[in-house]
Amino acid sequence: MEVFYLILKMISEEEKLNLIKKIEEQIGLQFLNESISGNLCLINNNQELRNEFKQSFTEMDFRNFLKSFQNKNVEFPGDALTFWKLVEKGK
Repeated sequence: MEVFYLILKMISEEEKLNLIKKIEEQIGLQFLNESISGNLCLINNNQELRNEFKQSFTEMDFRNFLKSFQNKNVEFPGDALTFWKLVEKGK
């Protein structure tokens, strides 16, 4: 858990946004700001929705993705299913 916080503290807000943008571009998922309300959040927070049908990710998903690497370099997944596996690993 401590490694996770060190990683987040070491990257600037600009670097964080660049990582999010790269994930969006490479795997086709849209980043949703958690302050969005309404049906989009309901869909995104649906625990029963299978990963292959998810079209967006949140700040918490992004943090869990980073946490899955612990002391290793962050490597970008080639597809959405790999991204979601890493998110689950980081929980």
